[in-house]
Amino acid sequence: PPTQVFLGDSDSQALFPSLHWLDDLGTESKILRRLVGSFTARDAIDVLSQRLPEELQAAWKDGGLDVKALYRWFEARKGDFEKDIELKERLKSLPIWPASGELGQLTGLYIPGGFDDPLKQSGLVDLDALGGRREFLSDLGVQRLDFSVYVREQVPRFLEKSSSVSIETRRQLVRLLAQKLGEIRGDEDLAKQLARLPLVECRDGEFRSAGETYFSHPDVEILGPGVPIVAHAIQADEAIKEFLRWLELAEQPRPDHVIRCVRSWTSAPPDSVARHAIENVFDFLIRHWHAWDDSNRNKYRSLVEIDWLPSNRDESRWY
Repeated sequence: PPTQVFLGDSDSQALFPSLHWLDDLGTESKILRRLVGSFTARDAIDVLSQRLPEELQAAWKDGGLDVKALYRWFEARKGDFEKDIELKERLKSLPIWPASGELGQLTGLYIPGGFDDPLKQSGLVDLDALGGRREFLSDLGVQRLDFSVYVREQVPRFLEKSSSVSIETRRQLVRLLAQKLGEIRGDEDLAKQLARLPLVECRDGEFRSAGETYFSHPDVEILGPGVPIVAHAIQADEAIKEFLRWLELAEQPRPDHVIRCVRSWTSAPPDSVARHAIENVFDFLIRHWHAWDDSNRNKYRSLVEIDWLPSNRDESRWY
């Protein structure tokens, strides 16, 4: 029946050889053309939708599906998608888009943003497989993975879900963030988000958040031997140090950490170790108190309300 036969150019026939195409019958074909519809982008999507994802994947691997030519074919008909949102979404949902060596839906993929992703998890469209053409992807609403989008969406999602990120991958990521700090420095909300992620390599080999880690400094020693200190290599890298300062990684003991340590040391009767630790804290406070403004001093207000000072008259308890 004519409803199962299509009019189409040579490119259409090459991409969809299993369909029935109207032969050129000279003057007689003019009559048939009135009965047969032209092959449209919607028809192509209908045909591709009937094929299983694994079937399309296998055809691509075997050379039977030319995604570059298919992309050019749809691009040549981009006018069909400009006002038809439903058709555009159907095209994006087809598993014909190359990324990381596989075909999948376009939804959730990004156009490469001009930098190397050490996580290799950002879902980039393989532009080379599509002939290096990105304009039509933009027309379809695919977002370019610029660096700020990558840092805001991809990095937290991956680090929070994956416990198997290698040490070297984490180091590469931190180096990338440090190198491109100028592109994200103005986003304070992003700084707070990154400060909660395990990005800081410490001397014990663990990666921790900036909010629980310190640069090496004599004052930090009052927090005890277990305080997380950045790795020696980081301490010597000015670019990474600048990035970590942006995340507010501290060189001075944070008041809440000092108070937490004081409460821990004074939770049992005084001994020589605890008394020495408290003496170090007291010395730290005396040395800095006059230089602090009221806002800093008020952060230690709770020390007025707890028993934490030793006494020479009664060494059995805290005061």
